[in-house]
Amino acid sequence: MSLITKTRKTYFGLASLIVAIISVAFLAGSYAITMMDVSAGTFARLNSAIYIVYCIATPLAVGLGAWSFRKRNDIRVLSLIAFGLTVLPFLVLFWQFVVALIRYN
Repeated sequence: MSLITKTRKTYFGLASLIVAIISVAFLAGSYAITMMDVSAGTFARLNSAIYIVYCIATPLAVGLGAWSFRKRNDIRVLSLIAFGLTVLPFLVLFWQFVVALIRYN
């Protein structure tokens, strides 16, 4: 058997889990910033920086998890955990957005 035909283990599931943990950590950081006693300018800068990282990390984690799920030789459990870690907080935030739109419009 040559090295070309030998399949190697990939780690997209692990990468998606790491990115999902980073995404959830930055989302928790955004809630922590709302509790801090800072000026409006500092709050705006911190909040913008945190949500930029969150908005980049969430689709990246979902994409890596989907890519991992399609690979035969990858760890699918990690991609499912990463998918749950990113999708559930996103759905909660989306539901809060929809309720706020319905309530105040």
